[in-house]
Amino acid sequence: MCENPNRTLLDMQGAFAMKFKTDKQGYKCCLPYSYDDSYINWVFYPQIKSYNTYQADKQARIAEIREDVKKKSFVSESEKTQKIEERTAQYERQLKDVFLQAALRYIETMDFTATQARVNAMDAVKMSSHEVIGWATMEYRINEDLTINVLTNFGYGTSSYFFVNVCYKGIELLPYAQTVNYYYANMQDIIAHTRSYRAARDSWQIALDFVAGLSDQTCVGLERFAYEWIRNEITEMITGLKNIKQDSKKILAEIANNRRVDLGNLVSVRSMSDQEVAQFKVYPQELALLFKVEKISNALSLLKMLEQAAAIYPDAPRAIQTIKELNQSIVPEIPQAVEGINRQIGSLQEKLKPKDIELANARAQKKELDEQANAVYMELLKQNPALKRDMFETDYSKQHPELTKLENKIEQLASELQRLKTKIYDRQNFIDCLQKCYTNIADAGLLAA
Repeated sequence: MCENPNRTLLDMQGAFAMKFKTDKQGYKCCLPYSYDDSYINWVFYPQIKSYNTYQADKQARIAEIREDVKKKSFVSESEKTQKIEERTAQYERQLKDVFLQAALRYIETMDFTATQARVNAMDAVKMSSHEVIGWATMEYRINEDLTINVLTNFGYGTSSYFFVNVCYKGIELLPYAQTVNYYYANMQDIIAHTRSYRAARDSWQIALDFVAGLSDQTCVGLERFAYEWIRNEITEMITGLKNIKQDSKKILAEIANNRRVDLGNLVSVRSMSDQEVAQFKVYPQELALLFKVEKISNALSLLKMLEQAAAIYPDAPRAIQTIKELNQSIVPEIPQAVEGINRQIGSLQEKLKPKDIELANARAQKKELDEQANAVYMELLKQNPALKRDMFETDYSKQHPELTKLENKIEQLASELQRLKTKIYDRQNFIDCLQKCYTNIADAGLLAA
């Protein structure tokens, strides 16, 4: 009907109204937009225009089209008439297209809402996907001690999120092992959520499978389940931290070689980017040291959560002590590394100074030669007003190869200077990151031996 020019908006509205009763309710449904889109409107019953409103709007639009066409300089009146007819038909198509999109979104939302209601009415279904715009929480309470929550915020751009939280007797079951299993781990997410997924529809299957798997694991008993979860996560984390302490360069090389691993829509962690891998090849010692210091010092942010976990896992205090000892062990390495990198920066800056002077001199020389060339051009222009600047410059460069040579020298010097500045910036960035880690260790009161 939308593609049939014989059908108007009124025909489409009539056909829709025959199948779907008027509905004044609004629905907070993302469909068909992505969860991380912004400014998603609620879904409403499509606006139905009355005959009088439709005709009034159409005649007003036709009048606007006629007035606009009159301003155009067409060859004949027939051409004007044709243009008016084409634009009027286009206006009608646009009306139908807008209505069609609103109708399709409403139908899709109604289908999803009905299906969701049927699914949620089933006793066997404990949790299902949704399309809610904004904040939403689904709770699966296995018993009074163990709850699983899915927390979402869809339709808010970069602020959109998709979390799963598992809580046993008020203690969050956290993914401690993620801190060491990936190159980067967002500690704020890790201390707050059991899983942090990408705000996307395909995350539902992953999240619900995860919830189902947890539910199956509780068959061993809730207390044992919680104990084993925390034990396994903490044990893997501590082992990983010790391995990083022992040979961070080897661990980092393994991560770089296996960076294409599927993260399963997790957003709290990531592997190395191509740029970081390239940087590791250039600065293997510095990046390996920084990797070690960041991983070990970041673990300090987990201490409070580990203290709470001790109520379930009695060995948690031992893990806390190990983290503290690992941090104390790396303290001497930080000022030593900073001192060494500062020496490198000083050496690079010494190389930078003469290059800066040489470049400034070359540019001053180039400016002088350009002024000479411009004077020649102005004289020739008096003799030949049609002389083009680009043609003159081409001929002048051929006659004065020293100018081209100087331009190449300037380009080479600028490139060398940029490389030196990049090396200085990279090393300064290493120092800033190391000092931040040092501050974290100091704030934890672990500088004293």
